[in-house]
Amino acid sequence: MMASALFDKKFWDISKTVYERYKDLFQQLEDYDKTHKLRKIRYKKRVDLTIDAQLWNKFKNYCQKKGMKMSNVVENLIEHEISKKSGKHVHKAYIA
Repeated sequence: MMASALFDKKFWDISKTVYERYKDLFQQLEDYDKTHKLRKIRYKKRVDLTIDAQLWNKFKNYCQKKGMKMSNVVENLIEHEISKKSGKHVHKAYIA
């Protein structure tokens, strides 16, 4: 009986953590239940940056050789840098 109570507490603790982490996603699913339409969960923002031309060409060639999308690599590097500063390390694969 105690093992069951322990499991229940652990399950609810994990459930709360998952809900807090993905609150936006759960809200989108709740909206879908009501409207039967699924909005985009994440929108992309087009940005202009000034980057050294040689570095950009190296990066572009690197991504082409590896079959990776440059924007995905940049997004993941930004997320990694932010998580490093906040102490919440996020290790994501650089998805093509």
